[in-house]
Amino acid sequence: MTIRRPLPGDAGTVRAIADRLAGQGELLLALAGTLRGLGDPSTVIWVSPAGAAFAARSQATAPLLVSVGRRFSVSAVALRPLAAAISEAQHDVESAVDEHADALPRASELGNLRVLAQDSADPAQRATAADLHRQEVEQLERVQLAERRHAAGWARYREADRRCAAVLHRLVQDGLADSRTYDALTG
Repeated sequence: MTIRRPLPGDAGTVRAIADRLAGQGELLLALAGTLRGLGDPSTVIWVSPAGAAFAARSQATAPLLVSVGRRFSVSAVALRPLAAAISEAQHDVESAVDEHADALPRASELGNLRVLAQDSADPAQRATAADLHRQEVEQLERVQLAERRHAAGWARYREADRRCAAVLHRLVQDGLADSRTYDALTG
């Protein structure tokens, strides 16, 4: 007998992480826009050598902030479907585990009663064997359905996890080096 295991994880935490990443992405994109504005040579806000140096640095830093902001935003978009899949799959897997745990012992008990009825010397007892067999088959069908639902729930979760991991992996390969600047921006 295979033990039907529940699906671990916390969809709420995954959603909270996605929300935080989305918020950080928006903040970084807004900061990049501010830096671009401050570094715009047509905007005369800070006229001095320090202002010119700041403007030059701002123009170089803004694209990095945009890249990090987009990475955060895309990560949030990738995590939200995973959170939904975890929640749905957990519900399906949990109900399948409960159904399986209920139906399997019933089927076993009905099978034992059926065998006793079939082997009984009493014709009235033997007459109940067919009904007991029908009930046993119904419970075994519940077991099989629960096993299929359990496997399907896990498969849906694994597929959502695979899709999310593929997006996150591509983000790591996006050419944004994990330099000291990136590390400082991302904490």
